[in-house]
Amino acid sequence: MSMKLSKLFVILFILLGANNYGNSQVYQAYQDYKIRKIMSDKITSIGNERILIAETHLITGAYPVDDSFSEKFLKKKEFAYNPKKGQIIIFISEKDPKGMSGLIGKNITYTPSYNGSGLLNWTCETTLKKTQVPYPC
Repeated sequence: MSMKLSKLFVILFILLGANNYGNSQVYQAYQDYKIRKIMSDKITSIGNERILIAETHLITGAYPVDDSFSEKFLKKKEFAYNPKKGQIIIFISEKDPKGMSGLIGKNITYTPSYNGSGLLNWTCETTLKKTQVPYPC
């Protein structure tokens, strides 16, 4: 009986929150999750652009010379393209949900690199906290 009672107290403790510190940690973890979800969706949405950059480099030996190959890059507030390095930069913008205004301008940058056998690797750098970006960035 005491084991069941202690489990009940643990469950109540978790449900009601130990204290404000615990609640703020839960809230921050949820905020990080929301940001990670938004960035994950944006990363998924640039899949075709990553393929176009890779194919162009494979065929011509150079990255596309400007951002006209995709309409996404015309939306400068969310996506940008650096033709010198083939980089794709994904920004948090005013279009993203409320509560993210302190993060406007923060970004994830994907940079392509080729190894000797012709395989393309995308490296990821970010100005966000590691808890706010999807793995493996």
